[in-house]
Amino acid sequence: MNLVKAVGTAALCVLLAGCSGSDSKIEELQAKNEQLSQRVKVLEDHLLDAQKQLIAHQLAMQTLSTRQREMENYFNKLQAGASYTR
Repeated sequence: MNLVKAVGTAALCVLLAGCSGSDSKIEELQAKNEQLSQRVKVLEDHLLDAQKQLIAHQLAMQTLSTRQREMENYFNKLQAGASYTR
């Protein structure tokens, strides 16, 4: 977000330097800059939530994969034991 804010601030400064003293235009640009900053923050928050969810799902998949491997090993041992008793 810092990069986006810095770019937005730099762009605002360039626009403000180009304005020929129109206070309402400056206030309008400042309001737009604030709105954009808020939208970027919301999007970054959503991205963070999605990344946390992805990590949780990956951990769950890893746990399921481990349990499946353990069950397959146990089943293979049972089959091997059954073949020895025949």
